[in-house]
Amino acid sequence: MKQSSKRKNPSPLSPELMQALKQAYSMHSLGRIKEARQLYLQILAQRPDSPEANFLLGNLVFQLGELHEAETLLRKAVQYAPADVRHRNALGVLLLRLGQFAEAAQHLEAAVQLDHRSFDAWSNLGAACIKLNRFEQAEEALSRALKLRNNDSRTLNNLGNAYLGLFQIEASIKAYQAAFAIDRKLYSALSNALMNSNYLPHLKPEQLAQLHREAGQQFPSSDWQPPPARNPKKLRLGLLSADLRTHSVAYFLLPLLKHLDRERFSVIAFANDARRDVMTEQLQAHCDEWYEVASLSDRDLLAQMRAQNLDIVLDLSGHTGNNRLAVLSQRVARVQVNWLGYPHSTGIPAIDVRLVDSTTDPIPAADALASEKLLRLPTGFLCYEGDERLAVSPIPPYFNNGYITFGSFNNLAKVNDTVLECWADILKRTPDSHLLLKAKQLGEASVRKRILAVFEHAGVDASRIELMGSVPGTASHLELYSRMDIALDTFPYNGTTTTCEALWMGVPVIAFSGDRHAARVSVSILEQAGFGAFAGIDVVDYKRLAREWARKPEALQQLRQEMRQRLQKSDLCNARQFGVQMSKILARLGA
Repeated sequence: MKQSSKRKNPSPLSPELMQALKQAYSMHSLGRIKEARQLYLQILAQRPDSPEANFLLGNLVFQLGELHEAETLLRKAVQYAPADVRHRNALGVLLLRLGQFAEAAQHLEAAVQLDHRSFDAWSNLGAACIKLNRFEQAEEALSRALKLRNNDSRTLNNLGNAYLGLFQIEASIKAYQAAFAIDRKLYSALSNALMNSNYLPHLKPEQLAQLHREAGQQFPSSDWQPPPARNPKKLRLGLLSADLRTHSVAYFLLPLLKHLDRERFSVIAFANDARRDVMTEQLQAHCDEWYEVASLSDRDLLAQMRAQNLDIVLDLSGHTGNNRLAVLSQRVARVQVNWLGYPHSTGIPAIDVRLVDSTTDPIPAADALASEKLLRLPTGFLCYEGDERLAVSPIPPYFNNGYITFGSFNNLAKVNDTVLECWADILKRTPDSHLLLKAKQLGEASVRKRILAVFEHAGVDASRIELMGSVPGTASHLELYSRMDIALDTFPYNGTTTTCEALWMGVPVIAFSGDRHAARVSVSILEQAGFGAFAGIDVVDYKRLAREWARKPEALQQLRQEMRQRLQKSDLCNARQFGVQMSKILARLGA
Protein backbone atom coordinates (compact mmCIF):
# COMPACT_ATOMS: atom_id res chain seq x y z
CA MET A 1 0.00 0.00 0.00
CA LYS A 2 2.95 2.31 0.60
CA GLN A 3 2.69 5.49 -1.33
CA SER A 4 5.62 7.87 -1.60
CA SER A 5 5.30 11.16 0.25
CA LYS A 6 7.77 12.59 -2.34
CA ARG A 7 5.16 12.61 -5.12
CA LYS A 8 5.11 15.97 -6.87
CA ASN A 9 2.01 17.80 -5.71
CA PRO A 10 -0.41 19.12 -8.33
CA SER A 11 -0.11 22.78 -9.15
CA PRO A 12 -2.26 25.14 -7.06
CA LEU A 13 -5.79 25.94 -8.14
CA SER A 14 -6.36 29.14 -10.04
CA PRO A 15 -7.71 32.06 -7.95
CA GLU A 16 -11.14 31.52 -9.51
CA LEU A 17 -11.25 27.83 -8.66
CA MET A 18 -9.88 28.50 -5.17
CA GLN A 19 -12.70 30.97 -4.59
CA ALA A 20 -15.20 28.40 -5.89
CA LEU A 21 -13.74 25.80 -3.52
CA LYS A 22 -14.16 28.17 -0.57
CA GLN A 23 -17.75 28.82 -1.63
CA ALA A 24 -18.48 25.09 -1.93
CA TYR A 25 -17.02 24.46 1.52
CA SER A 26 -19.13 27.28 2.98
CA MET A 27 -22.28 25.76 1.43
CA HIS A 28 -21.29 22.36 2.78
CA SER A 29 -20.81 23.79 6.28
CA LEU A 30 -24.25 25.45 6.13
CA GLY A 31 -25.94 22.19 5.13
CA ARG A 32 -26.59 23.21 1.53
CA ILE A 33 -25.39 19.80 0.46
CA LYS A 34 -26.82 19.60 -3.05
CA GLU A 35 -25.37 22.96 -4.06
CA ALA A 36 -22.00 22.20 -2.48
CA ARG A 37 -21.79 18.86 -4.24
CA GLN A 38 -22.55 20.39 -7.61
CA LEU A 39 -19.89 23.04 -7.16
CA TYR A 40 -17.28 20.49 -6.00
CA LEU A 41 -18.02 18.48 -9.15
CA GLN A 42 -17.60 21.53 -11.35
CA ILE A 43 -14.19 22.18 -9.81
CA LEU A 44 -13.12 18.56 -10.30
CA ALA A 45 -14.28 18.63 -13.91
CA GLN A 46 -11.62 21.28 -14.50
CA ARG A 47 -9.03 19.99 -12.03
CA PRO A 48 -9.54 16.28 -11.33
CA ASP A 49 -6.12 16.22 -9.63
CA SER A 50 -7.10 18.70 -6.91
CA PRO A 51 -6.42 16.89 -3.61
CA GLU A 52 -8.52 19.36 -1.60
CA ALA A 53 -11.57 19.14 -3.86
CA ASN A 54 -11.38 15.33 -3.83
CA PHE A 55 -11.00 15.38 -0.06
CA LEU A 56 -13.91 17.75 0.59
CA LEU A 57 -16.29 16.03 -1.81
CA GLY A 58 -15.18 12.66 -0.41
CA ASN A 59 -16.15 13.80 3.07
CA LEU A 60 -19.50 15.08 1.77
CA VAL A 61 -20.52 11.83 0.10
CA PHE A 62 -19.19 9.87 3.10
CA GLN A 63 -21.59 11.94 5.20
CA LEU A 64 -24.39 10.95 2.80
CA GLY A 65 -23.56 7.25 3.18
CA GLU A 66 -22.24 6.87 -0.38
CA LEU A 67 -19.25 4.95 0.87
CA HIS A 68 -17.78 3.58 -2.35
CA GLU A 69 -17.92 6.96 -4.08
CA ALA A 70 -16.26 8.43 -0.98
CA GLU A 71 -13.54 5.78 -1.20
CA THR A 72 -12.73 6.71 -4.79
CA LEU A 73 -12.49 10.41 -3.96
CA LEU A 74 -10.49 10.02 -0.76
CA ARG A 75 -8.03 7.67 -2.44
CA LYS A 76 -7.44 10.37 -5.03
CA ALA A 77 -6.90 12.93 -2.29
CA VAL A 78 -4.22 10.70 -0.74
CA GLN A 79 -2.73 9.96 -4.14
CA TYR A 80 -2.32 13.65 -4.99
CA ALA A 81 -1.25 14.79 -1.49
CA PRO A 82 0.06 11.76 0.44
CA ALA A 83 1.68 13.90 3.14
CA ASP A 84 -1.59 15.53 4.20
CA VAL A 85 -2.61 14.07 7.55
CA ARG A 86 -6.28 14.99 7.02
CA HIS A 87 -6.47 12.95 3.84
CA ARG A 88 -4.83 9.90 5.39
CA ASN A 89 -7.06 10.13 8.43
CA ALA A 90 -10.27 10.51 6.42
CA LEU A 91 -9.44 7.55 4.19
CA GLY A 92 -8.54 5.48 7.25
CA VAL A 93 -11.89 6.22 8.88
CA LEU A 94 -13.75 5.33 5.69
CA LEU A 95 -11.87 2.06 5.30
CA LEU A 96 -12.75 1.21 8.89
CA ARG A 97 -16.43 1.63 8.00
CA LEU A 98 -15.96 -0.60 4.97
CA GLY A 99 -14.31 -3.32 7.03
CA GLN A 100 -10.89 -2.90 5.34
CA PHE A 101 -9.16 -2.79 8.70
CA ALA A 102 -5.57 -3.62 7.75
CA GLU A 103 -5.34 -0.92 5.08
CA ALA A 104 -7.11 1.55 7.37
CA ALA A 105 -4.42 0.96 9.99
CA GLN A 106 -1.67 1.51 7.40
CA HIS A 107 -3.05 4.93 6.45
CA LEU A 108 -3.55 5.90 10.08
CA GLU A 109 -0.05 4.77 11.02
CA ALA A 110 1.22 6.98 8.20
CA ALA A 111 -0.86 9.85 9.59
CA VAL A 112 0.63 9.66 13.09
CA GLN A 113 4.12 9.48 11.58
CA LEU A 114 3.36 12.65 9.66
CA ASP A 115 2.01 14.43 12.73
CA HIS A 116 2.56 13.07 16.24
CA ARG A 117 0.20 15.74 17.58
CA SER A 118 -2.83 14.64 15.57
CA PHE A 119 -5.50 13.61 18.05
CA ASP A 120 -7.78 12.29 15.29
CA ALA A 121 -5.08 10.09 13.79
CA TRP A 122 -4.09 8.53 17.14
CA SER A 123 -7.71 7.98 18.14
CA ASN A 124 -8.68 6.39 14.83
CA LEU A 125 -5.52 4.28 14.78
CA GLY A 126 -6.59 2.89 18.15
CA ALA A 127 -9.98 1.98 16.69
CA ALA A 128 -8.34 0.24 13.73
CA CYS A 129 -6.01 -1.75 15.98
CA ILE A 130 -8.98 -3.01 17.98
CA LYS A 131 -10.54 -4.33 14.77
CA LEU A 132 -7.26 -6.12 14.03
CA ASN A 133 -7.06 -7.62 17.54
CA ARG A 134 -3.91 -5.61 18.23
CA PHE A 135 -5.09 -4.57 21.65
CA GLU A 136 -1.79 -3.53 23.20
CA GLN A 137 -1.10 -1.21 20.26
CA ALA A 138 -4.68 0.07 20.51
CA GLU A 139 -4.26 0.95 24.17
CA GLU A 140 -1.05 2.81 23.41
CA ALA A 141 -2.60 4.78 20.52
CA LEU A 142 -5.73 5.68 22.47
CA SER A 143 -3.70 6.73 25.50
CA ARG A 144 -1.66 9.00 23.22
CA ALA A 145 -4.88 10.49 21.89
CA LEU A 146 -6.25 11.10 25.40
CA LYS A 147 -3.07 12.93 26.39
CA LEU A 148 -3.90 15.36 23.58
CA ARG A 149 -7.61 15.57 24.43
CA ASN A 150 -8.47 13.90 27.72
CA ASN A 151 -12.24 14.41 27.68
CA ASP A 152 -13.09 12.83 24.34
CA SER A 153 -15.92 10.40 24.99
CA ARG A 154 -15.53 8.27 21.86
CA THR A 155 -11.84 7.72 22.48
CA LEU A 156 -12.60 6.71 26.06
CA ASN A 157 -15.23 4.32 24.74
CA ASN A 158 -12.67 2.74 22.42
CA LEU A 159 -10.19 2.56 25.28
CA GLY A 160 -12.80 0.44 27.03
CA ASN A 161 -12.82 -1.84 23.98
CA ALA A 162 -9.03 -2.10 24.14
CA TYR A 163 -9.14 -3.00 27.83
CA LEU A 164 -11.73 -5.65 27.02
CA GLY A 165 -9.32 -7.13 24.48
CA LEU A 166 -6.59 -7.11 27.10
CA PHE A 167 -8.74 -9.14 29.48
CA GLN A 168 -9.23 -6.18 31.85
CA ILE A 169 -13.00 -6.27 32.24
CA GLU A 170 -13.45 -3.91 35.17
CA ALA A 171 -11.08 -1.35 33.63
CA SER A 172 -13.12 -1.51 30.43
CA ILE A 173 -16.36 -0.83 32.31
CA LYS A 174 -14.79 2.19 34.05
CA ALA A 175 -13.70 3.60 30.69
CA TYR A 176 -17.19 3.16 29.22
CA GLN A 177 -18.76 4.81 32.25
CA ALA A 178 -16.33 7.73 31.99
CA ALA A 179 -17.24 8.13 28.31
CA PHE A 180 -20.97 8.19 29.06
CA ALA A 181 -20.47 10.65 31.92
CA ILE A 182 -18.94 13.07 29.40
CA ASP A 183 -21.53 12.50 26.68
CA ARG A 184 -24.94 11.43 27.96
CA LYS A 185 -26.02 10.72 24.38
CA LEU A 186 -23.24 8.24 23.72
CA TYR A 187 -25.54 5.30 24.31
CA SER A 188 -23.02 2.88 22.82
CA ALA A 189 -20.79 3.46 25.86
CA LEU A 190 -23.71 2.77 28.19
CA SER A 191 -24.51 -0.43 26.29
CA ASN A 192 -20.87 -1.50 26.35
CA ALA A 193 -20.72 -1.12 30.13
CA LEU A 194 -23.87 -3.26 30.46
CA MET A 195 -22.58 -5.88 28.04
CA ASN A 196 -19.36 -6.28 29.99
CA SER A 197 -21.19 -6.46 33.30
CA ASN A 198 -22.48 -9.85 32.13
CA TYR A 199 -18.92 -11.16 32.37
CA LEU A 200 -18.48 -10.31 36.07
CA PRO A 201 -18.91 -13.43 38.24
CA HIS A 202 -19.42 -11.50 41.48
CA LEU A 203 -22.57 -9.68 40.33
CA LYS A 204 -25.77 -11.33 41.54
CA PRO A 205 -28.67 -11.64 39.09
CA GLU A 206 -30.65 -9.02 41.00
CA GLN A 207 -27.75 -6.56 40.79
CA LEU A 208 -27.34 -7.18 37.08
CA ALA A 209 -31.06 -6.67 36.48
CA GLN A 210 -31.01 -3.42 38.44
CA LEU A 211 -28.08 -2.11 36.38
CA HIS A 212 -30.08 -2.75 33.21
CA ARG A 213 -33.25 -1.14 34.53
CA GLU A 214 -31.37 1.98 35.62
CA ALA A 215 -29.57 2.19 32.28
CA GLY A 216 -32.84 1.70 30.40
CA GLN A 217 -34.13 4.92 31.91
CA GLN A 218 -31.19 6.80 30.36
CA PHE A 219 -32.25 6.03 26.79
CA PRO A 220 -34.54 8.50 24.97
CA SER A 221 -38.30 7.88 25.04
CA SER A 222 -41.28 9.10 23.04
CA ASP A 223 -45.07 9.32 23.24
CA TRP A 224 -45.43 8.27 19.59
CA GLN A 225 -48.33 5.89 19.00
CA PRO A 226 -47.97 3.44 16.10
CA PRO A 227 -50.90 3.15 13.69
CA PRO A 228 -53.11 0.04 13.79
CA ALA A 229 -52.26 -2.95 11.64
CA ARG A 230 -52.93 -2.30 7.96
CA ASN A 231 -53.33 -5.96 7.09
CA PRO A 232 -53.81 -8.25 10.12
CA LYS A 233 -53.58 -11.30 7.84
CA LYS A 234 -50.05 -10.44 6.69
CA LEU A 235 -47.93 -8.73 9.31
CA ARG A 236 -44.93 -6.53 8.58
CA LEU A 237 -42.00 -7.93 10.54
CA GLY A 238 -38.90 -5.77 10.85
CA LEU A 239 -35.44 -7.17 11.63
CA LEU A 240 -32.88 -4.78 13.11
CA SER A 241 -29.29 -5.93 13.49
CA ALA A 242 -25.65 -5.01 12.90
CA ASP A 243 -24.84 -8.67 12.35
CA LEU A 244 -26.54 -9.56 9.07
CA ARG A 245 -23.30 -11.05 7.72
CA THR A 246 -20.96 -13.88 8.72
CA HIS A 247 -21.65 -13.70 12.43
CA SER A 248 -23.08 -15.90 15.16
CA VAL A 249 -26.43 -14.07 15.07
CA ALA A 250 -26.80 -14.69 11.34
CA TYR A 251 -26.19 -18.43 11.74
CA PHE A 252 -29.18 -18.69 14.06
CA LEU A 253 -31.34 -16.25 12.10
CA LEU A 254 -31.04 -17.97 8.72
CA PRO A 255 -32.92 -21.16 9.71
CA LEU A 256 -35.80 -19.00 10.97
CA LEU A 257 -36.01 -16.98 7.76
CA LYS A 258 -36.00 -20.17 5.71
CA HIS A 259 -39.01 -21.55 7.58
CA LEU A 260 -40.99 -18.49 8.68
CA ASP A 261 -44.62 -18.58 7.51
CA ARG A 262 -44.40 -16.18 4.56
CA GLU A 263 -48.16 -16.15 4.12
CA ARG A 264 -48.37 -14.47 7.52
CA PHE A 265 -45.31 -12.20 7.36
CA SER A 266 -43.50 -9.77 5.13
CA VAL A 267 -39.90 -9.41 6.29
CA ILE A 268 -38.20 -6.00 6.23
CA ALA A 269 -34.53 -6.00 7.22
CA PHE A 270 -32.59 -3.02 8.54
CA ALA A 271 -28.87 -3.82 8.27
CA ASN A 272 -26.80 -1.62 10.58
CA ASP A 273 -23.41 -2.50 9.10
CA ALA A 274 -21.92 -1.48 5.76
CA ARG A 275 -20.09 -4.80 5.38
CA ARG A 276 -21.60 -7.44 3.13
CA ASP A 277 -20.59 -11.03 2.44
CA VAL A 278 -22.00 -14.35 1.29
CA MET A 279 -24.12 -14.68 4.42
CA THR A 280 -25.60 -11.23 3.77
CA GLU A 281 -26.71 -12.40 0.34
CA GLN A 282 -28.34 -15.51 1.81
CA LEU A 283 -30.24 -13.51 4.41
CA GLN A 284 -31.33 -10.87 1.92
CA ALA A 285 -32.73 -13.56 -0.38
CA HIS A 286 -35.26 -14.40 2.35
CA CYS A 287 -36.37 -10.80 2.96
CA ASP A 288 -39.01 -8.81 1.11
CA GLU A 289 -37.27 -5.47 1.69
CA TRP A 290 -33.71 -4.63 2.71
CA TYR A 291 -32.35 -1.32 3.95
CA GLU A 292 -28.74 -0.38 4.69
CA VAL A 293 -28.98 1.95 7.70
CA ALA A 294 -25.50 2.11 9.25
CA SER A 295 -24.94 5.64 8.01
CA LEU A 296 -28.27 6.97 9.30
CA SER A 297 -28.50 9.10 12.43
CA ASP A 298 -30.87 7.95 15.15
CA ARG A 299 -33.33 10.63 14.06
CA ASP A 300 -33.28 9.54 10.42
CA LEU A 301 -33.49 5.83 11.25
CA LEU A 302 -36.39 6.52 13.60
CA ALA A 303 -38.27 8.31 10.82
CA GLN A 304 -37.48 5.60 8.27
CA MET A 305 -38.58 2.71 10.48
CA ARG A 306 -41.76 4.45 11.58
CA ALA A 307 -42.63 5.13 7.95
CA GLN A 308 -42.52 1.38 7.26
CA ASN A 309 -45.68 0.77 9.35
CA LEU A 310 -44.10 -2.19 11.12
CA ASP A 311 -46.38 -4.44 13.12
CA ILE A 312 -43.46 -6.12 14.89
CA VAL A 313 -39.77 -5.32 15.09
CA LEU A 314 -37.34 -8.03 16.11
CA ASP A 315 -34.22 -6.57 17.72
CA LEU A 316 -31.31 -9.00 17.34
CA SER A 317 -28.68 -6.92 19.14
CA GLY A 318 -29.71 -5.88 22.63
CA HIS A 319 -26.72 -4.11 24.17
CA THR A 320 -24.15 -5.70 21.84
CA GLY A 321 -22.01 -3.67 19.46
CA ASN A 322 -23.55 -1.23 16.98
CA ASN A 323 -27.05 -1.64 18.41
CA ARG A 324 -29.79 0.93 17.75
CA LEU A 325 -31.57 0.74 21.08
CA ALA A 326 -31.72 4.54 21.19
CA VAL A 327 -34.11 4.27 18.22
CA LEU A 328 -36.15 1.36 19.56
CA SER A 329 -36.46 3.08 22.94
CA GLN A 330 -38.60 5.70 21.14
CA ARG A 331 -40.71 2.95 19.53
CA VAL A 332 -40.91 2.16 15.82
CA ALA A 333 -43.49 -0.67 15.80
CA ARG A 334 -46.67 -1.79 17.51
CA VAL A 335 -44.80 -4.63 19.21
CA GLN A 336 -41.05 -4.61 19.90
CA VAL A 337 -39.32 -7.91 20.57
CA ASN A 338 -35.78 -8.77 21.64
CA TRP A 339 -34.35 -12.15 20.63
CA LEU A 340 -31.08 -13.97 20.27
CA GLY A 341 -28.24 -11.43 20.31
CA TYR A 342 -28.04 -10.43 23.97
CA PRO A 343 -28.03 -12.70 27.06
CA HIS A 344 -30.06 -10.46 29.37
CA SER A 345 -33.14 -8.30 29.64
CA THR A 346 -32.44 -4.98 27.90
CA GLY A 347 -34.00 -2.83 30.63
CA ILE A 348 -35.56 -0.67 27.87
CA PRO A 349 -39.23 0.09 28.73
CA ALA A 350 -40.25 0.23 25.05
CA ILE A 351 -39.07 -3.34 24.38
CA ASP A 352 -42.24 -5.31 25.02
CA VAL A 353 -41.22 -8.96 24.75
CA ARG A 354 -38.14 -11.15 25.02
CA LEU A 355 -38.06 -14.64 23.50
CA VAL A 356 -36.41 -17.29 25.69
CA ASP A 357 -37.15 -20.83 26.87
CA SER A 358 -38.00 -22.46 30.18
CA THR A 359 -34.44 -23.67 30.77
CA THR A 360 -32.70 -20.35 30.17
CA ASP A 361 -35.41 -18.42 32.02
CA PRO A 362 -37.37 -20.59 34.46
CA ILE A 363 -40.75 -19.46 35.77
CA PRO A 364 -41.22 -17.36 37.91
CA ALA A 365 -37.72 -16.30 38.97
CA ALA A 366 -36.62 -15.02 35.57
CA ASP A 367 -39.82 -13.01 35.02
CA ALA A 368 -39.16 -10.93 38.11
CA LEU A 369 -35.77 -9.87 36.73
CA ALA A 370 -36.89 -8.87 33.22
CA SER A 371 -38.21 -5.51 32.05
CA GLU A 372 -39.88 -7.28 29.10
CA LYS A 373 -42.59 -9.92 29.11
CA LEU A 374 -40.85 -13.27 28.69
CA LEU A 375 -42.30 -15.64 26.11
CA ARG A 376 -40.85 -19.15 26.09
CA LEU A 377 -40.39 -21.25 22.98
CA PRO A 378 -41.32 -24.88 23.71
CA THR A 379 -38.22 -26.57 22.25
CA GLY A 380 -35.49 -24.02 22.88
CA PHE A 381 -35.03 -20.35 22.06
CA LEU A 382 -32.75 -20.94 19.06
CA CYS A 383 -32.15 -23.29 16.17
CA TYR A 384 -28.75 -24.30 14.78
CA GLU A 385 -27.84 -25.14 11.20
CA GLY A 386 -24.32 -26.51 10.87
CA ASP A 387 -22.16 -26.71 7.78
CA GLU A 388 -22.30 -30.26 6.42
CA ARG A 389 -19.31 -29.66 4.15
CA LEU A 390 -16.98 -29.86 7.15
CA ALA A 391 -16.26 -33.44 8.12
CA VAL A 392 -15.95 -34.64 11.70
CA SER A 393 -12.58 -36.12 12.62
CA PRO A 394 -13.65 -39.68 13.61
CA ILE A 395 -10.87 -40.36 16.13
CA PRO A 396 -10.56 -38.20 19.27
CA PRO A 397 -7.03 -36.79 19.75
CA TYR A 398 -6.61 -38.90 22.90
CA PHE A 399 -5.82 -41.93 20.77
CA ASN A 400 -2.91 -40.12 19.09
CA ASN A 401 -1.71 -38.12 22.09
CA GLY A 402 -2.17 -40.58 24.93
CA TYR A 403 -3.82 -37.90 27.07
CA ILE A 404 -7.14 -36.07 27.22
CA THR A 405 -7.30 -32.56 25.76
CA PHE A 406 -9.90 -30.27 27.26
CA GLY A 407 -10.61 -27.03 25.45
CA SER A 408 -12.55 -23.83 25.02
CA PHE A 409 -12.86 -21.52 22.03
CA ASN A 410 -15.07 -19.00 23.81
CA ASN A 411 -14.43 -15.27 23.85
CA LEU A 412 -11.78 -14.81 26.52
CA ALA A 413 -13.91 -12.16 28.25
CA LYS A 414 -16.02 -15.07 29.46
CA VAL A 415 -12.98 -16.78 30.98
CA ASN A 416 -12.70 -15.11 34.38
CA ASP A 417 -10.30 -16.18 37.13
CA THR A 418 -12.97 -18.36 38.75
CA VAL A 419 -13.29 -20.30 35.49
CA LEU A 420 -9.51 -20.61 35.12
CA GLU A 421 -9.16 -21.89 38.69
CA CYS A 422 -11.92 -24.42 38.06
CA TRP A 423 -10.18 -25.64 34.90
CA ALA A 424 -6.88 -25.84 36.77
CA ASP A 425 -8.53 -28.07 39.36
CA ILE A 426 -9.90 -30.34 36.62
CA LEU A 427 -6.43 -30.62 35.05
CA LYS A 428 -4.81 -31.41 38.41
CA ARG A 429 -7.35 -34.19 39.04
CA THR A 430 -7.04 -35.59 35.51
CA PRO A 431 -3.48 -36.92 35.17
CA ASP A 432 -1.52 -35.88 32.05
CA SER A 433 -4.49 -33.93 30.63
CA HIS A 434 -3.95 -30.78 28.58
CA LEU A 435 -6.01 -27.64 27.89
CA LEU A 436 -6.36 -25.92 24.50
CA LEU A 437 -7.66 -22.33 24.52
CA LYS A 438 -8.30 -20.23 21.43
CA ALA A 439 -9.51 -16.62 21.48
CA LYS A 440 -8.67 -13.43 19.62
CA GLN A 441 -7.25 -11.87 22.81
CA LEU A 442 -4.65 -14.61 23.10
CA GLY A 443 -2.64 -13.02 20.32
CA GLU A 444 -1.37 -10.55 22.93
CA ALA A 445 1.68 -11.50 25.03
CA SER A 446 0.41 -9.77 28.18
CA VAL A 447 -2.85 -11.71 28.06
CA ARG A 448 -1.10 -15.06 27.54
CA LYS A 449 1.21 -14.30 30.46
CA ARG A 450 -1.71 -13.51 32.75
CA ILE A 451 -3.58 -16.71 31.80
CA LEU A 452 -0.56 -18.93 32.36
CA ALA A 453 0.16 -17.26 35.70
CA VAL A 454 -3.22 -18.43 37.05
CA PHE A 455 -2.48 -22.05 36.11
CA GLU A 456 1.05 -21.94 37.44
CA HIS A 457 -0.19 -20.46 40.72
CA ALA A 458 -2.64 -23.36 40.95
CA GLY A 459 0.17 -25.87 40.42
CA VAL A 460 -0.46 -26.69 36.73
CA ASP A 461 2.64 -26.55 34.57
CA ALA A 462 2.47 -24.20 31.58
CA SER A 463 3.54 -27.05 29.29
CA ARG A 464 0.04 -28.51 29.68
CA ILE A 465 -1.63 -25.32 28.37
CA GLU A 466 -1.77 -24.35 24.70
CA LEU A 467 -2.93 -20.82 23.87
CA MET A 468 -3.95 -19.77 20.36
CA GLY A 469 -5.06 -16.46 18.88
CA SER A 470 -7.52 -16.07 16.04
CA VAL A 471 -7.32 -18.23 12.94
CA PRO A 472 -8.59 -17.00 9.57
CA GLY A 473 -11.89 -18.37 8.35
CA THR A 474 -14.72 -20.35 9.89
CA ALA A 475 -13.55 -23.64 8.38
CA SER A 476 -10.08 -23.33 9.95
CA HIS A 477 -11.69 -22.51 13.28
CA LEU A 478 -14.01 -25.52 13.20
CA GLU A 479 -11.26 -27.89 12.08
CA LEU A 480 -9.42 -27.16 15.33
CA TYR A 481 -12.07 -29.15 17.20
CA SER A 482 -10.25 -32.23 15.87
CA ARG A 483 -7.60 -31.39 18.50
CA MET A 484 -10.04 -31.38 21.41
CA ASP A 485 -11.53 -34.35 23.27
CA ILE A 486 -13.89 -32.49 25.62
CA ALA A 487 -15.04 -28.87 25.57
CA LEU A 488 -15.40 -27.00 28.87
CA ASP A 489 -18.05 -24.27 28.99
CA THR A 490 -17.50 -20.86 30.58
CA PHE A 491 -19.56 -19.34 33.40
CA PRO A 492 -21.46 -17.25 34.36
CA TYR A 493 -21.50 -16.36 30.65
CA ASN A 494 -21.85 -19.56 28.64
CA GLY A 495 -20.97 -20.20 25.06
CA THR A 496 -23.76 -20.25 22.49
CA THR A 497 -22.32 -20.59 19.00
CA THR A 498 -19.23 -22.29 20.41
CA THR A 499 -21.37 -24.85 22.23
CA CYS A 500 -23.28 -25.67 19.05
CA GLU A 501 -20.10 -25.78 16.97
CA ALA A 502 -18.36 -28.16 19.36
CA LEU A 503 -21.30 -30.56 19.25
CA TRP A 504 -21.46 -30.27 15.46
CA MET A 505 -17.80 -31.24 15.23
CA GLY A 506 -18.31 -34.25 17.53
CA VAL A 507 -16.97 -32.77 20.76
CA PRO A 508 -19.12 -33.02 23.93
CA VAL A 509 -19.49 -29.87 26.03
CA ILE A 510 -19.45 -29.96 29.83
CA ALA A 511 -21.71 -27.26 31.32
CA PHE A 512 -23.87 -26.61 34.35
CA SER A 513 -27.03 -24.67 35.11
CA GLY A 514 -26.25 -21.30 36.68
CA ASP A 515 -28.35 -18.50 38.14
CA ARG A 516 -29.17 -16.36 35.07
CA HIS A 517 -29.98 -16.63 31.36
CA ALA A 518 -26.35 -16.32 30.25
CA ALA A 519 -25.38 -19.10 32.67
CA ARG A 520 -28.05 -21.54 31.41
CA VAL A 521 -27.75 -21.23 27.62
CA SER A 522 -25.43 -24.21 27.16
CA VAL A 523 -27.63 -26.44 29.31
CA SER A 524 -30.61 -25.40 27.16
CA ILE A 525 -28.65 -26.27 24.02
CA LEU A 526 -27.50 -29.62 25.44
CA GLU A 527 -31.04 -30.54 26.45
CA GLN A 528 -32.51 -29.61 23.06
CA ALA A 529 -29.70 -31.51 21.34
CA GLY A 530 -30.31 -34.66 23.38
CA PHE A 531 -27.02 -34.49 25.28
CA GLY A 532 -28.28 -33.57 28.74
CA ALA A 533 -25.88 -36.11 30.24
CA PHE A 534 -23.14 -33.48 29.91
CA ALA A 535 -25.07 -30.87 31.91
CA GLY A 536 -24.38 -30.60 35.63
CA ILE A 537 -26.43 -28.98 38.36
CA ASP A 538 -23.58 -26.88 39.81
CA VAL A 539 -19.85 -26.29 39.51
CA VAL A 540 -19.03 -29.34 41.66
CA ASP A 541 -21.07 -31.50 39.30
CA TYR A 542 -19.36 -29.78 36.35
CA LYS A 543 -15.93 -30.84 37.63
CA ARG A 544 -17.15 -34.36 38.31
CA LEU A 545 -18.55 -34.73 34.78
CA ALA A 546 -15.32 -33.46 33.22
CA ARG A 547 -13.24 -35.96 35.16
CA GLU A 548 -15.61 -38.88 34.55
CA TRP A 549 -15.80 -38.34 30.78
CA ALA A 550 -12.03 -37.98 30.62
CA ARG A 551 -11.85 -41.58 31.85
CA LYS A 552 -14.06 -42.81 28.98
CA PRO A 553 -12.05 -42.39 25.76
CA GLU A 554 -13.87 -45.24 24.03
CA ALA A 555 -17.22 -43.62 24.79
CA LEU A 556 -15.88 -40.31 23.46
CA GLN A 557 -14.86 -42.06 20.24
CA GLN A 558 -18.32 -43.58 19.86
CA LEU A 559 -19.90 -40.18 20.46
CA ARG A 560 -17.68 -38.48 17.92
CA GLN A 561 -18.80 -40.90 15.25
CA GLU A 562 -22.53 -40.47 15.92
CA MET A 563 -22.93 -37.03 17.51
CA ARG A 564 -23.63 -35.06 14.36
CA GLN A 565 -26.28 -37.48 13.13
CA ARG A 566 -27.99 -37.39 16.52
CA LEU A 567 -27.74 -33.61 16.54
CA GLN A 568 -29.36 -33.29 13.12
CA LYS A 569 -32.35 -35.30 14.32
CA SER A 570 -32.74 -33.27 17.51
CA ASP A 571 -34.95 -30.30 18.35
CA LEU A 572 -31.89 -28.03 18.21
CA CYS A 573 -31.53 -28.57 14.45
CA ASN A 574 -35.20 -28.93 13.55
CA ALA A 575 -35.51 -25.68 11.59
CA ARG A 576 -38.98 -26.46 10.25
CA GLN A 577 -40.36 -27.04 13.75
CA PHE A 578 -38.63 -23.90 15.00
CA GLY A 579 -40.04 -21.84 12.14
CA VAL A 580 -43.58 -23.02 12.96
CA GLN A 581 -43.16 -22.18 16.67
CA MET A 582 -41.72 -18.72 15.99
CA SER A 583 -44.39 -18.00 13.40
CA LYS A 584 -47.14 -18.82 15.87
CA ILE A 585 -45.66 -16.68 18.64
CA LEU A 586 -45.02 -13.70 16.38
CA ALA A 587 -48.47 -13.99 14.81
CA ARG A 588 -50.07 -13.87 18.25
CA LEU A 589 -48.01 -10.81 19.15
CA GLY A 590 -49.04 -9.02 15.97
CA ALA A 591 -52.73 -9.88 16.20
